[in-house]
Amino acid sequence: MAMFDYTDFDQVFGSQAFPYDRKSIQEIDTFRKSLDGALFIDRVLKALGLTKAKTYPPKTDNALRTLHQHLCEANISTHHRLSIFYYILLDFDTSQTRAQASSRFAVASGVPKNYQIFMKGLWLLDHQQFEKALEYIAHPSLTTDFADEIMTALVRHAPEGDYTLPLSYFHTVQPILKTSEALELLFNAMARTSVTEAFYYSRTHSESVRGQLFRQLVSTVLSSPLSEETAARATELIGLPFDATEEEWFEEFLIQEDGKKLKRAKDTLIMRKIVTGRLREAVQDKTLGSGWGMVQEGRWRFGITMNNSSKGVKFVGSDASGLPLKRKQVQQACESCRKKKKRCIHAEPAQSQPGEGAGASSPSHDGPPPPPLASPTKHRNSTSAGPDGGLNLSPSRRDSDAKTDAHGGQTRFVGDLNPEGMFAEAADSADSAANPTLKAEVGVWLPSGTTTAGQATSSVVSRPAAMIDKVLLPYVKQHCLTCVPPEKDFKHLHRLYREKIHPIFALVPEDIVIEGDTPAAIVMRQVVALAAASDPEMKSHLRLTNQGHKKMPYQDFHQHLSGSIRTILETSLITDRTIHIRALCMLSLYIQPSGADEADLPAQLGARAVHHCQTLGLQLFHTSEDALDTLFCAVWAIDRINAAAYGRPSVIHERDIGPGLEDCFRRQTPCFRLFLSVVQWLDKVIELYRPGVIASSLETKPFIDLPVLEPMILDAGALQVPTPLLATIEVFYHAVIILSCRLPRPGPPSNYAQTIPPASANARRSLAAERISSAIRRDHLSPVPLVPYALSLALSVEYRKMRHSALPMFRARARSAFKSNSELMKRFGDVFWSARVVAGLGERILREMERAATSLVQGAAVPQSSHVDVSANGRIEAPVSTAAVQDAVPQLPTTLASDFTTSETIDFSVVDAMTNVDVFGHFDPNFNLSAVDNALEANLDIGLPLNWGEWDQFTS
Repeated sequence: MAMFDYTDFDQVFGSQAFPYDRKSIQEIDTFRKSLDGALFIDRVLKALGLTKAKTYPPKTDNALRTLHQHLCEANISTHHRLSIFYYILLDFDTSQTRAQASSRFAVASGVPKNYQIFMKGLWLLDHQQFEKALEYIAHPSLTTDFADEIMTALVRHAPEGDYTLPLSYFHTVQPILKTSEALELLFNAMARTSVTEAFYYSRTHSESVRGQLFRQLVSTVLSSPLSEETAARATELIGLPFDATEEEWFEEFLIQEDGKKLKRAKDTLIMRKIVTGRLREAVQDKTLGSGWGMVQEGRWRFGITMNNSSKGVKFVGSDASGLPLKRKQVQQACESCRKKKKRCIHAEPAQSQPGEGAGASSPSHDGPPPPPLASPTKHRNSTSAGPDGGLNLSPSRRDSDAKTDAHGGQTRFVGDLNPEGMFAEAADSADSAANPTLKAEVGVWLPSGTTTAGQATSSVVSRPAAMIDKVLLPYVKQHCLTCVPPEKDFKHLHRLYREKIHPIFALVPEDIVIEGDTPAAIVMRQVVALAAASDPEMKSHLRLTNQGHKKMPYQDFHQHLSGSIRTILETSLITDRTIHIRALCMLSLYIQPSGADEADLPAQLGARAVHHCQTLGLQLFHTSEDALDTLFCAVWAIDRINAAAYGRPSVIHERDIGPGLEDCFRRQTPCFRLFLSVVQWLDKVIELYRPGVIASSLETKPFIDLPVLEPMILDAGALQVPTPLLATIEVFYHAVIILSCRLPRPGPPSNYAQTIPPASANARRSLAAERISSAIRRDHLSPVPLVPYALSLALSVEYRKMRHSALPMFRARARSAFKSNSELMKRFGDVFWSARVVAGLGERILREMERAATSLVQGAAVPQSSHVDVSANGRIEAPVSTAAVQDAVPQLPTTLASDFTTSETIDFSVVDAMTNVDVFGHFDPNFNLSAVDNALEANLDIGLPLNWGEWDQFTS
């Protein structure tokens, strides 16, 4: 078969009829005008030095032959020349007589596949078939050439309000935009789609650019026409976690700069101050307006009257419960005094006389006399609160405590270590005799009537929190309590939670979920939906009532739902502490940080749950309620898991737990009992990482022997537990196995013999890592955060072997496992933030390894040349001439072969055969390898506080 000759016009274009007619040429010129006067093919020709005007489209057959001759004579690479021919032949494909002309040419001439993809994408962009073009220009084999022009075209041609295509291109390709115009267009599209995403994207830029983007975000949100969507985006804006600099920019822009011209600037500042707890500053600032009905309603509720900015602020007095006092009624004069026109004193209330009793006094307002001083109430497993918002009522003592609350009194808790509590108990000896206290109780509840002057001052200091609560309650009732899935979708979410999640964590019992439409029941339904939504099977049921019943992406569904739960918990709507504990534990497991600065949020929420648990004294097991004992077991387990996953001390200390923990474990359901038994071993493993035992334990036995899983299943009576649940707990068990071996970090190659891990510990870790990845790949596991955490540990194990092993066989095996685990981790990245960071980190490492390996292979094969073309089948072809290398344009694809190779086209065996060469030693100097080492090594050392947000920068 004769070789293809691209200099032969007939071999390239054939002898068929000329495809360009008057209509098609006019259509191409119209497309050119809509793309700022330059098609993408024009930009390619200009980059190659073919700058003659009106080169494309050729208007006659002779013009096409002239263009062909110019391309053949041009000093450009063969691949670039063939790519332009391929682009022109795509126009032939639209002709009825020359269908698939481009495909036949590509096969005959050998145009590389990635060149075909790139030129087909540019052709579709030039013909404004943007949705189809995205499939080509976002292909992973391409570099980000013409990224600014592509982004500009996609944004400017996006349908009104729909920026799906430009944002999809940005998230897929992650281009680095070089022009301010393209950056502003992208950011505007992002701001009109997701305020939170735009906010965190602005933080990825330098200080000056970041400030401009931040102001653009505020302006875009506030200048939009009034609508429900605009109001929701404005609410999202004022709730963002600004840092000090952003807070300053926000106020300067809306008070002094261009933002002050916006109609809603002053109202936005008011709401921002309220949301951030600066209520007093908000109501005292006379420069701010007052246009939002929600704010007005909130002010009226707690007794503040504000008439625009012309008058001051008037605070109305309140009683002990926080309610405003009634105004004194002006009474009319009696008939006799009216006739005499004298001041009437007959209608005034009689003043008490000193002789009427030493304790007598006149009340300042109508109502029953104040109650006598109440005695301190001994604290025991309190779970709810009275009208004042203090969480102080116990199921077993509701009657006695309710008597105190009936008089409107407030209570405060005083622990047994506080001397005030001892004096209060001593002064109440009669009540103590009638109600003997139980051993190991932790404190007393004192009524507000016993507070001293100093204590009263402390109570006043906490008033702003109550004021903010009253301001935000209308918002919570309108937006947060209505943020629930429709009943039809919730049934599916609830079913999945009941089958796959509740048997493991036992946090939300069935009776709590279905008990009605109270705020507590709504929050429980919300946390159930939040957890179940993490399963990919539920993606068709992610709808919220207050969002118009439309199907939502998981990130939006999660953001609305978790934000509503957290906001409700910050108010006084729910007074039952056990509801707070259950909700906080579920949030600790399933809330996803919106950025690096919230990376420790799950651990923080778990610590708050422990705080409420200890306030109720659940760790003492004095209650006879099995539900409360089960709740403590769940809190204890989550505390241990957070200690391991986030590298922080346990909040619940074993010495503070009363006797009976083991008995409590044995009373649990089989699946939950098995889960607790694994957590018990995790608790023992944590001992290896405590600072005081590092020296002694690592010198003697740096690991803990765990029992085989099967006997643990038998002991828990879990033989009848469904297989997916057992497989999920098995993955967690193998994660604990990995942590049970605290091995020293490998040192330099010269000290390799001294850092070889013990045989049993090394084999245990390796086997556990393989079991984790195989179980995730094989079994349909429950959607719990333990699974991606276990996979991240397996990834770290394989990385350590790949990084430090001296044998090529072991390095190759670890590299394959590392790549496989990184791909598995991507499956969890859509839901779990930490999984997204770890997956990105793994991909970044693999890409850099491929680049370094390609460099080594090319250097070994053709050391004289710095440029090698790699064909589609991965074989290295002869290097092009020096002139062609010099004329190659960086903006075009495949200028460097390493940009287009994939892991399948790189033969690592060639690199592994170089015994004295370490591929990690050939990483780009700008690649922070030591930071990556620290990230993945810290994941295996739970004695170190780990914040994946610190490593988020290496995934970009």
